[in-house]
Amino acid sequence: MNGSRLLLRATVITAVFVAADSVILYFGTEPSWTFVHRWVLMAAGVGSGIGWAALMMRQRTSRHRMSKSLQMKSS
Repeated sequence: MNGSRLLLRATVITAVFVAADSVILYFGTEPSWTFVHRWVLMAAGVGSGIGWAALMMRQRTSRHRMSKSLQMKSS
């Protein structure tokens, strides 16, 4: 995969997580929801952040692997 496709992929992944977290935040501020519901939403938000970080690390590993293979080919 080339660098621009990896960047586009990371951008799309980030946009999806931002949208999901915005929905979680919106529902977390609803006054009708109980304390327990808010804890569940907070856990979903934290899990979403952890998932995003894992995906970004995977993207970084892919970019690193790709740059190493290009360096080997050019040597």
